[in-house]
Amino acid sequence: MENTQQEEIWNGEFGKKYTDRNIMLPDELDQLCIDNYGISKTELNKEVFGDLNVDKILEVGCNVGNQLLLLKKMGYTNLWGIELQDYAVEIARKRTSNINIVKGSAFDIPYKNNDNLDSMYLLEKCEIDGHEK
Repeated sequence: MENTQQEEIWNGEFGKKYTDRNIMLPDELDQLCIDNYGISKTELNKEVFGDLNVDKILEVGCNVGNQLLLLKKMGYTNLWGIELQDYAVEIARKRTSNINIVKGSAFDIPYKNNDNLDSMYLLEKCEIDGHEK
């Protein structure tokens, strides 16, 4: 499958710079969300997942694994990430343990029906053509 323009941007210099400036620990991610939205990412996750019986979570576009590390800190143990950019995948794999990080695209998710995913998570921020939206 041919890459889209958006995939080319993420795989280029813009994606690398985005990755370098967005590496943070779970507490830093919580504080960033409090500063920007008035609520921590931990609290948002609790609202999203609530009373759902969630076991296996896939984050599409996991970048360096910030959200996955936060979910792990919250007690989730069956975590998976998919990321388009080789550079971010490499960093995510170094930062995480017991989290399955793979290179892939949201257009062709490598996990099929037999993986029994309970939840797929997408980031709340969108960057298109190098500009935050």
